[in-house]
Amino acid sequence: MPKHINSASRLFTISEKIAASRDEAPALEVWAGIFGLPVGPVSPVDVCRRLIWINEEIDEMVAQMSATDFSEHLYLKPAERMRNASSPTAMNGRAQGIKAHCSESVRSGLEYCAEMLPDEEDRVSPEDIMALENLVAELKAMVAEADLPEHLRHLVQRHIDLLQGALDALPIKGVKVLIEAALAASGQLGYLADDTNPEPSNVDTDQRQKVLAILKRTWTTVAKTIDVAAKAQKAYALCYAAYKAIEHIFP
Repeated sequence: MPKHINSASRLFTISEKIAASRDEAPALEVWAGIFGLPVGPVSPVDVCRRLIWINEEIDEMVAQMSATDFSEHLYLKPAERMRNASSPTAMNGRAQGIKAHCSESVRSGLEYCAEMLPDEEDRVSPEDIMALENLVAELKAMVAEADLPEHLRHLVQRHIDLLQGALDALPIKGVKVLIEAALAASGQLGYLADDTNPEPSNVDTDQRQKVLAILKRTWTTVAKTIDVAAKAQKAYALCYAAYKAIEHIFP
């Protein structure tokens, strides 16, 4: 098991789960299990979205390895085989088909790349993930409130989508998805926190403050999670930008 956490280590973990699956199991169900999708009918769209994320991580790994002095054969073949395994065209077959692309040599290649690339982050703890999931549940409950003004309802839903999308992608793409979500959220938070912005006459100021309070708690928690997890210099820079943006909005 790689000691470093980066794109290659996440791909290695996925390849290990593929290799451990039953040959006769439907590939769609295997992917659903790997991605932690809810038990029940599997949405091919949800699986396909995550397969795209896997391919983005393959691109990231190849780009990082190509910037080193290591021979291409060490990473291009494992990358190609993982692309074959995660192709959306293969998700309607049996697990045996995708397992064929995750042989021991492919998994060893990914493990090697993981150790050669920088250690980018610490693992986000299950407790931190649960805390963020609970915040998503709180935001969803707020959207369901009948007396919430429509424009605030849409704003809160936008933040739900940002955070839920980041949580869905976190096991595949790492902490950078939380950073990207926090940066995307900061502009909307700035508008909401600006007391000089005119409000429609039918908007209750108390509702606005209620929305602001829960979004403040949500994105401050996200920023603290990022601050603990991020290690790579690029992630640190983005983390700092996201954290300072939120800190400026919520002094």
